Amino acid sequence: MNFWEVVSLVTQVVFWLLGIFGVYNVLVSLGTFVRYKTPEGPDTPYHRFAIVVTARNEEAVIANLINSLHKMDYPSEYYEIFIVADNCTDQTAAIARSLGATVKERFDDKRKSKGYALNWFFSSFFEEYGDQFDSCMIIDADNVVSREYLTVMNQQRNLGKQVVVGYRHGKNPSDSAISGCNSLFWLMQRRAHDQPRAVIGLSLLSTGGSGFVFDLSLIRETGWVTETITEDIEFALTAIEKGVVIGYANTARNYDEQPKSWKVTYKQQIRWKVGTKQLWKMKSGRFLKQVLQGNFRAFDPYMYLQGFPVMIIAPIAWVLSLLSRFMLTGDLPGLVSSVAVAALVGYLLLFVFGVFLATAEGQRWEGQWKAFLLFPIFIVLTSLISYPALFTQNPRWDPIKHEDTRTIEEMQS
Repeated sequence: MNFWEVVSLVTQVVFWLLGIFGVYNVLVSLGTFVRYKTPEGPDTPYHRFAIVVTARNEEAVIANLINSLHKMDYPSEYYEIFIVADNCTDQTAAIARSLGATVKERFDDKRKSKGYALNWFFSSFFEEYGDQFDSCMIIDADNVVSREYLTVMNQQRNLGKQVVVGYRHGKNPSDSAISGCNSLFWLMQRRAHDQPRAVIGLSLLSTGGSGFVFDLSLIRETGWVTETITEDIEFALTAIEKGVVIGYANTARNYDEQPKSWKVTYKQQIRWKVGTKQLWKMKSGRFLKQVLQGNFRAFDPYMYLQGFPVMIIAPIAWVLSLLSRFMLTGDLPGLVSSVAVAALVGYLLLFVFGVFLATAEGQRWEGQWKAFLLFPIFIVLTSLISYPALFTQNPRWDPIKHEDTRTIEEMQS
């Protein structure tokens, strides 16, 4: 057996293993194709929510968020808005105070990230407020929320959910083809990742970073402790390790601004990919140990974490399989044909999937066809960001400028 025959054999074994990963995810995702509505719980008792917003130089958008929070139909005496003005050099803090929010200003030149800001905020929160609040809502400064947001979340808390994730919309899908693709990406996360797990009773695997609620008892003893640059996924996986089943509330809707350029998208995606790499190293062994001890609910988060090495290995295995085939047969036309067919089939599947997502979720916007056409390429390119993430050792949280000033009324109209 020569070298290329060995390569061919190895890639076949790798494809079998990748096939197991793929089949598992297809089976779990079958709930994508059913209708789902969040079960309603009792309206009372009313939980007391601390709404926490970390904001760095968000003077353009912070007022819209706070105004939308004030317009919720949840009793105002049962929630308070806290703005963590994190290393701000603009008027974010002043604007937030003028709108009735409680503002905590933080300045730290070395530790700049949402995770650090939350850690700093909660390090004194319980000492200062005691047991005045039993629940927390994390929301980003560029978001606006639907009128019924906390009412729905309170119902879920009354159903016993300790962590609940809302439904995240793109705020500006028609601004560019890229913002449209990013909006489709979040539709994919909600419809094809979160909904199927809610349908079959599995825990969601991420909070999505913005628009989630959790029981403060989960962090009352420890505070907010996260180590990775994707603090939201780390928080979710740590909760799952403790046996928490993260719920999904698709009737609680928030709208957030999406990147309009590839440059900003890359900045965002590289952070997510590096954070996923960090979590793969940190959590994979723990979940595998739980599986081996008989906790089969831990298998889903374990498989989720294997998505990072799969994104690294799969393209390499495919290229090597094509190369070994060519070296063994010398069939260049066959090689070109295989690549062309695979590219065309992959493109069409992702194109149809993008159209399905928007149609099934009732999402329409001006210039939507541009996002549909670009979506397959967008998915491939964002997946390939795993390679630079693999070699990025010291990730930074780079702020993304937000400037979309549309109100909740404009979004819901």
